[in-house]
Amino acid sequence: CEHIGHYDIGVKSFEFKDFFGFFKISSNFHNENKEVKILPRIVELNNFKVLNAYNSDSFHPGNRPGMEDYSEITEIKKYTPGLPLKSVHWKLSARRNELMAKKFNTPQSQLICLYVDVRNFICTDQSCFAVRDIIIESAIAVLWFCFKKSVPIVLCLNDVNLTRLKVVTRDDFNRAYHKLLRMDFENYLSLNDIVKLSREEYVTSNHIITVTAHLDNDLYDTIINFKFSGKNTTLIYASSKHTFNEDYVGNFIDGLKENGIYTYQIAHADEIKKVLEMQV
Repeated sequence: CEHIGHYDIGVKSFEFKDFFGFFKISSNFHNENKEVKILPRIVELNNFKVLNAYNSDSFHPGNRPGMEDYSEITEIKKYTPGLPLKSVHWKLSARRNELMAKKFNTPQSQLICLYVDVRNFICTDQSCFAVRDIIIESAIAVLWFCFKKSVPIVLCLNDVNLTRLKVVTRDDFNRAYHKLLRMDFENYLSLNDIVKLSREEYVTSNHIITVTAHLDNDLYDTIINFKFSGKNTTLIYASSKHTFNEDYVGNFIDGLKENGIYTYQIAHADEIKKVLEMQV
C-alpha cells in the first residue's frame, strides 16, 4: 500500500505451529475482504507565483480575480457547514430563528480552470503509480491553495462522465478531493477534446492550469492557443522516464517558457511543495 488508492485485504487461512516447529495445522478461513484507503496528502502551499495576483490586497473585492461580487446577491438559502461566516444573512436569520446564507455572484472571468489528465499510463513498473500520485497531490495542492485564498476554481476531468466540480466551500473541496482519490485511470476521453468543449463553457475564464503526465504536439498547440487568446496559462507536468525521451520533454517545456507560459516539472523524487513554490 505504498501509493494512493483503495486496496482490498483479507485473511486466507490461519496456521498454528508448536514452539519447536515440529508440526503445524492450517485452518481455512472465510475470506472477507476489507478496504484500506491510502489518502492523498494535502500539500500546503505558502506561495504559488502563478496565482499571486489573485490574493493581492491591492485589489478591491469587486475587481479582484477569484473574489465574489458582494454587491450582487443571487440566492438566499439555509446555511451549511463550510460556508464562510461572511455569507450569513444575519437579519433574516434572526427573523427566521435559523441561520440563512447569501450566495453572491461569481463572474466566470474570475474562475480558474484546472484540467487534470486522468488517462492511463503505459509502463511496467511502479513508476506509473508514482506519477499518478504526483498528478493527484499536485491537483489537490492547487485546489487547497485556491480554497484558502477564496479563489473560485473549477476542477475539470477528462473522464467518461465529463466531471466538473466548482470549488468554493470546504464541502466543495472535500468532494473534489474524494473524486480525485477514486479516479478511474483506465476510462478516459481525449484531454484536448475536453479542453475544446470547456472553452465554450468557460470562455471568459482567464486562467488555465493543466496537470498531466503526457506531452504531445496537440497539447502543445492547445496551451499555446490559450496563451495567445489572452489567458494566463500554466502546465504542471508529472514526469516519468517511461513517458517520453528527455530531449522531447526539454524542447516541449523550453518552447512553452519562451512563450511566457508557467511550467512546473515534478518527478517522483521531488517535493511537490518545493517545486510549486519555485519562482518560475
